Amino acid sequence: MKVLQGKDFTYDTLTGRVLRKGRVYKWIDSNLQERIESTLAFLATKVVMRTVPGKCNMVQLYTEFHAHRAPIDGQADSLRGRLYRAHPRFCSAGKKAFPWHDWVYGNYGTDGLIPCHICTFVDILSEQDGVRFGTFLVGGPNGTTIDKPGYHALCEGLEAQLSDGQGQVVAQNRDPPDPESRKSYDELMQGMASNESRLVFKARKAGVVEIAQGQYSAPMIFALPLESAAQPCIAVPDIPTTALQRDQILEGSIFNGGTHLIAEERTGEYLFLRPRSEWPRIFMEELWFSGVEPPNHRHKRTIVEDASDDSSESDEL
Repeated sequence: MKVLQGKDFTYDTLTGRVLRKGRVYKWIDSNLQERIESTLAFLATKVVMRTVPGKCNMVQLYTEFHAHRAPIDGQADSLRGRLYRAHPRFCSAGKKAFPWHDWVYGNYGTDGLIPCHICTFVDILSEQDGVRFGTFLVGGPNGTTIDKPGYHALCEGLEAQLSDGQGQVVAQNRDPPDPESRKSYDELMQGMASNESRLVFKARKAGVVEIAQGQYSAPMIFALPLESAAQPCIAVPDIPTTALQRDQILEGSIFNGGTHLIAEERTGEYLFLRPRSEWPRIFMEELWFSGVEPPNHRHKRTIVEDASDDSSESDEL
């Protein structure tokens, strides 16, 4: 079973257009389509991508990544068994079509985990003549390199890796709890529910800048090797709206569906749920720096104290 599925779309290197079943096809998000076509035109000069059999000018694009069908060597276990879609006009059971572009955390080594918004998938086979892997950037000066052949996702991502500026609190930089201000476990849980959560952070896509009042540039597109896809990612668009705009969104008059096309003017800002692998650390730090011992620690201490009392009584006897 193949990792990449969904072969409705191709890219014609002669015309520079994305086609569906051999015909010119307009995506719901036309801006995203133009940027994908531009990125594919650049890639076609640097690498050889898998094409439709018998049509060397038709690069095969894929809309589904089936991690559960054929796990990639070196891929994180947390991603296996999952399906990711990147479909510009998904439609099921006769319902209204909408863009379906999933998010995933990409592992960038020393740069850590970075949320990636998947636009499409390609299979890179080799370099073009006279070009070497790792010598060119996808996405401009701050883009990513393609270091070897394999399955890749073309994505939009954040302007930086997860950092303190995006909500992460570094434990060693926090003061220890004041013994006089210790809280009960229930008090801590109530406070965590009402305050800002460290499990959620806000960030903007790379390349998005305000070019005029209320108008923003489009995010840049870069390449993510699927073997570096690390963990599922949950992202929600952060839409600054007036009361009137909220009503229009609820009515459907300015909402176009999908996760790329939310409204005519997009800030590129999203709310992200931190990787699940970080949840235990964040939870334990909140307990420690709030002066509360985790329930299981208190339970173990009680057992030890009870055992000590029993031993002292037996000694007296």
